[in-house]
Amino acid sequence: IDSIMALVKWRNYGFFDKELVKNPGEDSAFDVLKDINMTVCASGRGQMVFGDSDGFVHLLQRDLSVTSFRAYQCRVSHLAQFKLQNVVVTIGEDDERGPVVKIWNVEKSTKVGDPLLNRQIPLSTDGKHVQPSVVAIHENDVHSHLAVGFCDGHVVLFKDILKETRFFRGTQSQQIHQDKDLVTGLAFHSPKASGSPGAILYVTTSSGVFSYYISRGRRNVLDEIGCDIDCCVLSDESADCQFVMGRSEAVHFYDVEDKGPCFGLEGW
Repeated sequence: IDSIMALVKWRNYGFFDKELVKNPGEDSAFDVLKDINMTVCASGRGQMVFGDSDGFVHLLQRDLSVTSFRAYQCRVSHLAQFKLQNVVVTIGEDDERGPVVKIWNVEKSTKVGDPLLNRQIPLSTDGKHVQPSVVAIHENDVHSHLAVGFCDGHVVLFKDILKETRFFRGTQSQQIHQDKDLVTGLAFHSPKASGSPGAILYVTTSSGVFSYYISRGRRNVLDEIGCDIDCCVLSDESADCQFVMGRSEAVHFYDVEDKGPCFGLEGW
């Protein structure tokens, strides 16, 4: 019996080394953020970014210094950090207007030391407040796009959001996807091959997987099963930039045109 139990028990794999992070110049554990009720986080450009339930955004640098500023009167619901520019995108609520996107230039500051607010984008239309469920950003040397998925099943694409105007003009937004099911995942991919069609947006819902050529407006239905929120990701170049979706029974792979391999999980 003991030999059988030894075969079926869970194994531990040490992928990471554990190290206690300490307050700068002290022996005590790092505790600057311990009383913050975090709601979202992102990272990039050598910093981590946290949003909390009180509407504050906290920037944690490599030297463990923290800068905090109020972004909303209510909680911060979503965050994204651009990689080529030190710009942070947030979504939250200030008042009865509903959710608002705010774009912060971290390298510039106001008189009180807060990051400069470059742009605001109201997400409510016709007085209807639909809550966003997921966000994704895309940038290269020419374009900077933001995609927002909503709980009612639609996805809106905002193009070139880093152009320097304070208030967003609605003519630059495009509803790229409409469905009846919750949008659970978004990911941009920019093929580097010559003659490629430009940026591609992958969309997952609770019941399907789709890809969109942004410049052409063409849609591909990749699958008729979906996933939960935060259960999909775009792989890196070492894995051919495939779109990967995880479900309880298997991990599914996709390219822009079709479904790829599927790896089952034992026990399901």
